[in-house]
Amino acid sequence: VLLKWVNAGRQSSLIGTGGAVEPGSAVLPASLPGFDLEKALQRLDGNRDLLARLLLGFAGEQSDALAQLDALVQAGDSAQAVILLHTLKGVAANLGAEVLAEAIRQLEEELKSGHVPVSLQGFADALNAALDAIRTHIAPALSLARESVIDREALAQVLNRLLPYLQEQELVPAELMESLYGLVRSNGSDKTLARLMHQIDCFDHDGAQASVVQLAAIHGVTLTNGGG
Repeated sequence: VLLKWVNAGRQSSLIGTGGAVEPGSAVLPASLPGFDLEKALQRLDGNRDLLARLLLGFAGEQSDALAQLDALVQAGDSAQAVILLHTLKGVAANLGAEVLAEAIRQLEEELKSGHVPVSLQGFADALNAALDAIRTHIAPALSLARESVIDREALAQVLNRLLPYLQEQELVPAELMESLYGLVRSNGSDKTLARLMHQIDCFDHDGAQASVVQLAAIHGVTLTNGGG
């Protein structure tokens, strides 16, 4: 699931930009401790808003990564620990988390060679630092997004057009993603709407379908295509 973010980013990053680099965004800082944002932006065709979303999603998804790894190490399951680390390393590298990716590389090599994982604390420190940086520098910016009353008619149109693609697990058209993203940007305080965008970015069709139903219930929108 993690690696799908990068693939999703490649498809979504061209929405509404014509492939051009977007101007500076209010939600992505110019720099982030432990990250090379410029490299990450190059992989996403300069889409700063998408990178901010992916970083926040990363912080949310990896909050229990350390506990998962520790459980595997304590159980002596080095093979699964290496798989977890290798996946995490690839995602971290693609998102520009170079300090974290290097810490993961060192720990992965130790586990592969059967050595005592002396780099475990270094990995823990790097992971916590990366997650803290994201939450400190990106999440507050998003929370300051302008609040507004959602356009129920526009929401109804977007949700009803989305459902068939989610039910059939098909790729959502770029222009429909742009319409959804417009709602997200103008309603930054709506966590369910932001989660829906993230789920689509991650190809989580079932989760996205559930969010569509939830949004319809919250805002009193009728789903003409059904939500089951």
